[in-house]
Amino acid sequence: GFGANYLSILFTNPLFEQVDWGFTSDFRAMTKNPSGVWPFVVKASAGVSEMTISWEGEDYLFDNAWLVDEYSGETIKAVVGESYTFEIEDGEHHFRFEVGKD
Repeated sequence: GFGANYLSILFTNPLFEQVDWGFTSDFRAMTKNPSGVWPFVVKASAGVSEMTISWEGEDYLFDNAWLVDEYSGETIKAVVGESYTFEIEDGEHHFRFEVGKD
């Protein structure tokens, strides 16, 4: 088994609630001391210029968790209840989510 802890990336949008397929999700099994690097791309429809990423879950899972904005080079500490807002240009923005790295 994979245990009860996992990392989940949820892409929520009010429109998704109006269609049958809900929202998209990508999850990876995690251990009590999670570690790994997950590159991901945020894509937006035409006309969307700003987006926000936020974190939810057990605090201990984020003890050593960071979001790396690959465009700006900024490293953001992932903290439950906080968020990171960014400009999205050309329809996409690249990130890495890093957990357990020194």
